[in-house]
Amino acid sequence: MSPTHRDGRHKAALFTRFGFSMAAWQDLAVTLRQHALDHEVTKEEDAPFGKRYVIEDIIQAPDGRTPMLRAV
Repeated sequence: MSPTHRDGRHKAALFTRFGFSMAAWQDLAVTLRQHALDHEVTKEEDAPFGKRYVIEDIIQAPDGRTPMLRAV
C-alpha cells in the first residue's frame, strides 16, 4: 500500500480508489485472504521460484463496489 514503492505504487493507487487505505492496511489483508478462501484457483503456472497460483473473481471493497481482482 505504498504510493512511493517502485513496484507497488500502481497497486496502491488502485486499492486506494476502491476505499482501502494505508492507515487501515489490515482491511486489505483480510480481504485478500478471504478472496483466496472464497474462490477457486483459475490457473497454475510454473515460475522460477515454484508454483504460481492465480485467483480471479470479485472482492468486496470498502466503498461498496465489487471490482474484479486477479490475485497471484
